[in-house]
Amino acid sequence: MESSIRRLFRARRTCCEILEDRGYLLPPQEKTEAFNEFVQRFNDNEQSRSRMLLIASHKVDPEAKVIVYFADEIKKTGVKPIRELTERMEERNIHRAILVTQNVLTAFAKDAIAEAAPRHIIEHFMESELLVNITKHELVPKHVPLSPEDKQQLLQRYRVKEVQLPRIQVADPISRYFGLSRGQVVKIIRPSETAGRYVTYRLVQRSRDCCSTRRRLARQWALVVGPTFGEEVLQQCNYSTMFSRWVKNQAVAGRRGSLR
Repeated sequence: MESSIRRLFRARRTCCEILEDRGYLLPPQEKTEAFNEFVQRFNDNEQSRSRMLLIASHKVDPEAKVIVYFADEIKKTGVKPIRELTERMEERNIHRAILVTQNVLTAFAKDAIAEAAPRHIIEHFMESELLVNITKHELVPKHVPLSPEDKQQLLQRYRVKEVQLPRIQVADPISRYFGLSRGQVVKIIRPSETAGRYVTYRLVQRSRDCCSTRRRLARQWALVVGPTFGEEVLQQCNYSTMFSRWVKNQAVAGRRGSLR
């Protein structure tokens, strides 16, 4: 089984990559530190995870900083690390943080994170989620978050409203990796055998927003093809398959009618 110090090293390395992809500047030694050097520094800090802080400033706005905090608790993480983190954020005038824990949060800890917002935005990751950088997997296409200006240019260029864009949930691993919030748009670039590359865009939405969209589409389908089929759409939420089935059924019904 992999040692806890090795897991911490890998999770910390992924955190550095997350901050870089979000546009933050990191000290060169943080990105190039070898495992032996990391172990030595960890021992110098009395093997305390909470002392292995990562603090970075944004490239565009140096005043916009983020802090990465590794909790010491091995079992469920309670309110205490949340309080310690918010105190350190107050001391350094930092309003955004990433909390990395070895286990799940208690209900009280989740409430504490919710209560800290909007002054302190705390994102939570489990250590096991950071052992591998998911954006480097060969099956994951390239994702590029758009700025508000790029988003407006996109909507004007294609003459669409943002509600007409495909969705990606705010809880999606890619959304969490880039720290995307509701209303942002992400550009997805996939390789294509014919065109070289295939570009799509997705609007970040909460899961319940996506559910309401599915219900709205189901009601629209019900007006066209009947309530039974609309309910089936709502349950299965696979519109391309359901539409193909409906077209096939209509064709079969048409052939039956012509035979009479």
